[in-house]
Amino acid sequence: MVSPHSDYSKLSSAFEFSRLRMLPFREERVRNLKTYLGRHYNGEAGSDRVPVNMLEMAVQIYRRNLMTSTPGVRIRTDKRSLRPVAHKFELAITKVLKEIGFQDTMNSIVFDSLFSIGVAKIGITDKKAGEMAGYLHDAGYPFMDSVDLDDLVLDMNAKTWESMQFVGNRYELPYEDALDSKMFEFEKKPSPKIHQSYNEYGELKASSIDSRSALGGSYQTRARDVLELWDIYLPYEGRMLTFFCDSRGVPQMDCPVRDIEWDGPESGPYTHLSLGHVSGNLMPLPPIANLVDLNDALNRSFRKAVRQADRQKTVTLVAAGSDEDGERILNADDGDMLRVDRPEATREARFGGVDQNNLAYSIQVRQLFDYMGGNLSAMGGLSVQADTVGQEEIIKASSSQKIQDMQSQVMTFVTRAIGDIGKWTWHDPIRTFDLVDELSDTGFEIPLKFKAKERKESEFIEMNFDISPASMREMNSQQRLAILSNTVSSFLVPLAPQLQAQGMSIDAASFIRQVSDLTSMPEIETLLMPTGSAGEAEILLQQSKPAETTRNYVRESISTGGTQQSRDAAAVQALMGNNPSPGQEQMMNQPSARPSMA
Repeated sequence: MVSPHSDYSKLSSAFEFSRLRMLPFREERVRNLKTYLGRHYNGEAGSDRVPVNMLEMAVQIYRRNLMTSTPGVRIRTDKRSLRPVAHKFELAITKVLKEIGFQDTMNSIVFDSLFSIGVAKIGITDKKAGEMAGYLHDAGYPFMDSVDLDDLVLDMNAKTWESMQFVGNRYELPYEDALDSKMFEFEKKPSPKIHQSYNEYGELKASSIDSRSALGGSYQTRARDVLELWDIYLPYEGRMLTFFCDSRGVPQMDCPVRDIEWDGPESGPYTHLSLGHVSGNLMPLPPIANLVDLNDALNRSFRKAVRQADRQKTVTLVAAGSDEDGERILNADDGDMLRVDRPEATREARFGGVDQNNLAYSIQVRQLFDYMGGNLSAMGGLSVQADTVGQEEIIKASSSQKIQDMQSQVMTFVTRAIGDIGKWTWHDPIRTFDLVDELSDTGFEIPLKFKAKERKESEFIEMNFDISPASMREMNSQQRLAILSNTVSSFLVPLAPQLQAQGMSIDAASFIRQVSDLTSMPEIETLLMPTGSAGEAEILLQQSKPAETTRNYVRESISTGGTQQSRDAAAVQALMGNNPSPGQEQMMNQPSARPSMA
């Protein structure tokens, strides 16, 4: 019920104060996004050229290491009687995550957290919403949306997320549909939203970076009118208020158009992802904050080097009275024999060119960027980091505590978000889930139904959400092959006697087939043949088999051509005019790519 006689003046003042406190964070995010995009995004995103966009590289490496796919969810319970229900619940959660586009939303939230703070709004769409395609999820179904910083308000008087007195977000609905729905009660008819490239305090919105400044201002661009609304959640009251906005996007808080009791998770509809917690503050220090200035310094140095290279020229100087000699030199082709009267009166001279000290400085700034980013080269697999292949793998396995801390924060967020989605899914009083249970190693599928009457409210607390972190990160075929090979050699082969005692054995044929798939070499599978029959591969092997074979095992340290740091150090020394050592010269002449293990 709407409470028209309630006094919302304090809430309105606190809202305005918090939005104003958040303004510097919104402006900083837009500046950093422009740097990330560069000037080629729309010709105006960044004013300066960014020939070496290290910031974009860092963001992509972080994203690949944090979240690339829908996480694997397992539901566990200590009660044996609830295990069949837990299994159905697990299948239902997995289905819901795909339906609501959890992976895409998470990728957006992770991206936001790299530049500021990632916020998700989780709930269930009001059944009164009806059909508002493209704006709301299906009525009566759970949803998870990413909240943009431009459309977010946090209680900036609070020191922790849990102590906030309010939190909310701005969103849009189709104008006529919103007025006709039974979701809101309007005392006066609101005006449709007019497009604005700027927030209420005049700062540019992130969504308007792709628009040229000449197109700024307020004007109507919609094919259909939209209504702009603010949802404000009050945790202490357990209520959700909705206000419509004026033309600047400011909520009119004299009277809410909707006032409902919150019946969802106790944590409320909003949850956040912070990758750089600052004690006593809600807003974090995002990972890229300490990289922006280094990226700027590196690109200023490179732009200077480009200008120096453009000014470089090689000319022939001719002394007065030797013009004919100069003309003959100018018109000669490479390898021609020339007669000159005064050879000492002509000489070749070079002017301009890249300053070697500046180039050495650029290399050092790049090294510092990699270091401050948490060993980005190792995380992204961009270059060799160790002198031997074995050392290289060790470094990659434990490249940085920085990314591990970030992964831990993402895992905490994902577990919390899926837990909230699970609560909405479990407590849905109507929906029956049509599920399919796949039996491993058989190819059979069993249809299942998960009915509302199976989901007793008291049993939800007995369910434990187990999120698989490995499933959230990108894993290529080479990595999968390495894990498969290591599992067989390190675990299955040593345990073969125990497996045999328990009536099990290693399926070698299955192993070969998986190797064939992961390497995209179907010809490997042709090496398999029925016992007792000589296949084509075996015949060829027998024909080429030597009479006697001796195999020697030699342990050696295979050089990778030096680490990126050592190669850069040698380059800097050479640029500064110092003679590199013979070892450094040899290292600089070697390719930096990892050698193959033959």
